[in-house]
Amino acid sequence: MTTLTGWHFLIILMILLVPIIPAGIAIPATLVPHYNKIKRGEIEQGSTYNTFSIISLVLAFVCAPAGVVLAHVALSQIKKTHDRGWGLAVSALWIGYWNTLLGLIIAIGWIASLAFSVGPSYPVVG
Repeated sequence: MTTLTGWHFLIILMILLVPIIPAGIAIPATLVPHYNKIKRGEIEQGSTYNTFSIISLVLAFVCAPAGVVLAHVALSQIKKTHDRGWGLAVSALWIGYWNTLLGLIIAIGWIASLAFSVGPSYPVVG
């Protein structure tokens, strides 16, 4: 009988969690009041994209916590300046939070697998 190693737990976690990530990105944009105001024409949108929203989307894949922070900054700036990039910032938030959660779960699983894989350091006489 083979025992599960740390890599087995990581693979099982990836199989279970990867289908959840796209579901988190599919937030209906109509639920957000700022987006509704733009669609109704109450807020005139600028012609340029917010720089932080673009950078936050890239960082959401590379360094998720930094992407989340920049996405919050971008949303705050977009509300004040009415630039484009609201959708990019919201996507960066979702991807960043999910990737952070996934990273934490994988790290906890890896640490747990190391803790349980350590055997006795002395010879066991049977």
